[in-house]
Amino acid sequence: MTAIFRRTIGVLGAVTCLLGATGAILALLASPPVWFAVGFQIIIALTGLIALLVARSPGTPAPALALVCFAGAIFTGTTLGRFSAVLAAAAEPIGTTDAMRRLVRDPWFLVQNALAGMLGVMALFAALGRDRRAWPKLALGVACAAPVAAAAGWIVAFNGDEVVLAPVDSAIGIVRVVVVCLAGIASVILLSISAHLVIGAFSTPPAPRAKPDAGPAQ
Repeated sequence: MTAIFRRTIGVLGAVTCLLGATGAILALLASPPVWFAVGFQIIIALTGLIALLVARSPGTPAPALALVCFAGAIFTGTTLGRFSAVLAAAAEPIGTTDAMRRLVRDPWFLVQNALAGMLGVMALFAALGRDRRAWPKLALGVACAAPVAAAAGWIVAFNGDEVVLAPVDSAIGIVRVVVVCLAGIASVILLSISAHLVIGAFSTPPAPRAKPDAGPAQ
C-alpha cells in the first residue's frame, strides 16, 4: 500500500472509531438504554481502531481482504444496531417494513454506511489495481445491478410495496401484475449478469509479462 492509501485508511478508521464510540455512548444514555445498539456500535468502534492500526503497518498482508472485512463489519453493525435503535425510538410498536423505511432515512445509518462504502471502494482499488481489463467488467456489473437496487430502495423507502401488492380489481391491475412479473424476471437476469461480470473482474488472469530479450549467443 502506498503512503497516501494508508493515510486515507487511517483517516477513515479514526472517523469510524469516533462515530462508533459516540454511537455507543448515545445508545447507553438513552432511556431505556438500547443494548443491541451499544454492542454493535462498540464493534464498529473496534473495527475502526483495527483499521487505524492496519493503516500504520506498511507490511499488511492481503490489504484488500482486510478492507472488505472492515466494510462488512461496519455495514452489518450499523444496519443491525440502528435497526434496534429505530424500533426502540418508536412511540408505539411498528412492523419490520415501517422500521426499514425509517432506517434508510436515519442519518447515523447513512453516515456509517458511507464510511463502509469508502472502505469497500478502497478494497476494490487494492484488489484490482491498474488492471485495465478488470475495471470495465466491474463497472458493467455494477451498472446491471443498479436498477434492481434502485427499485428495491423505492419499494422500501417510498411505500412501493403498496403499489406492487395492491389488489387486482380492474384491467389496470392486471396490467400492473404483468409489469411486476416482467420486472421480476428482468431483475433476476440483471443480477445474474452482474454477478458473472463482478466475479469475472476479480478472476481476470494477470497479463503475461514480456520475456526479457535473450542476450547474444556465446
